[in-house]
Amino acid sequence: MVGFDPEPEHEQQVTRLALILFDGLQPLHGMGTRERTLLEAAALVHDIGMSVSDRKHHKQSYELITAHRFLMWLPDEVNLFALIARYHRKAEPSLEHREYAALPERDRAMVRKAAAILRVADGLDRAHLSTVQHVDISYNSTTICLKLHTYRDCATEIWGAERKAALLESVLARRLNILPVNGTVARTV
Repeated sequence: MVGFDPEPEHEQQVTRLALILFDGLQPLHGMGTRERTLLEAAALVHDIGMSVSDRKHHKQSYELITAHRFLMWLPDEVNLFALIARYHRKAEPSLEHREYAALPERDRAMVRKAAAILRVADGLDRAHLSTVQHVDISYNSTTICLKLHTYRDCATEIWGAERKAALLESVLARRLNILPVNGTVARTV
């Protein structure tokens, strides 16, 4: 799908952040290598629909992904990462959506969790400036804390992630707290 992506740097940053979140929250979400790979694929193409239109680009992303002939993916896998990409913004996964409702319960649960992670990762690059260099993740029985290491002010990224946090808070049954680490530039991943 090279050539369709209007902003590959954003997709790379969101993918990096999504994988950091996936790995750091793994004990809470319980997903494994297969799901991580599907999240990675979804993150890499989540905004591909922007090549068609900004309006409803999440739905356009789903359509473009499922219409593309991937040589290394089975059709069921393509559908799963297309759905994860489709739910990176706007409506949450719902049984009212035919493609989502057709999935087995196990896959529906995975799509919800992976889309929740992708939403927050996308919010953490709200300004599309790759501001977040690293994320320290901690959690307890009621809260997930993300400490952002950045090279510049990250108020926009915190705002972006907070407004997309509801699904993650729901699937992991914890409130999300996002904090900047002032003046610190952490290692890059």
